[in-house]
Amino acid sequence: MAAVRQTLILTFLSLGLAIPVPLLVGDIGWVVSIAALILGMGYFAIFGLIAAKISNAFPQDVAVIITAVSFLVVGMGSAIGNVAAGLILESTSSYTMLFSVLTGVSVFLAALSARLPKTQRRPSIDVGLRKRSRCSSQSSSDQHAIVR
Repeated sequence: MAAVRQTLILTFLSLGLAIPVPLLVGDIGWVVSIAALILGMGYFAIFGLIAAKISNAFPQDVAVIITAVSFLVVGMGSAIGNVAAGLILESTSSYTMLFSVLTGVSVFLAALSARLPKTQRRPSIDVGLRKRSRCSSQSSSDQHAIVR
């Protein structure tokens, strides 16, 4: 689905544009509030977009596991990102470097999203459900004969 990929790109670019607003405009309350709103909306949209992209790229039984791991990684990145941002801020004593790094990361993620392949849902992997449903309609002695 190209729409999910394009939305991911736009979301990461909006994050990259919203991050440096306080540096560019200074302390104009309403502008910073709008930038914060865009940042928040973009951040929370990422979770749904990641799940949509994964569900279109992988079979359903595998997509659940991949989605869980990707959300775990996003959560860990969010936690580590806070510490890294604090370290950057302490070492430079300026928000300019911090916002520059965050903007660079957002632009990098937008570029990665642009390189995502076009995908379509793949069929589920057969895990032997047909064999089980066939066995359930037969007697237990017939089931043992099928298993052997």
